[in-house]
Amino acid sequence: MTAPVLVDIVPSSSPLCNSTFAVKFYVPKKHQKKPPVSSQVEPEQWPGNQYVAARRFGGFMNDSNVAMEALALKESLEKSPWASRTSLKRRKGSSEFTVAGYDSPYEYDNRVNEVMIFLNDY
Repeated sequence: MTAPVLVDIVPSSSPLCNSTFAVKFYVPKKHQKKPPVSSQVEPEQWPGNQYVAARRFGGFMNDSNVAMEALALKESLEKSPWASRTSLKRRKGSSEFTVAGYDSPYEYDNRVNEVMIFLNDY
């Protein structure tokens, strides 16, 4: 398994809809020119450097702590000079935030996660 594992989350817009999740795995450099092919997987190539605002948290990720950490990050950015550079005003169907998990599912102590909001520019 590769690390980090990224999960893009598009929160539901109503109580009757579910949130949408897109799980992303890092492809090691030796496989990047010809990534594995599957009808259920879409390779995604990121252009150049990507910058994010991130908030680190521990433990296992779940609906409540991811939402709490994302809200705390969003609120801190709204009061900062970075607010104009974030993707807080999301487009329809785009991710509002991404979470990254860095540990094996079998690691129980000292887990490291991040919630991230991508910056439009730097």
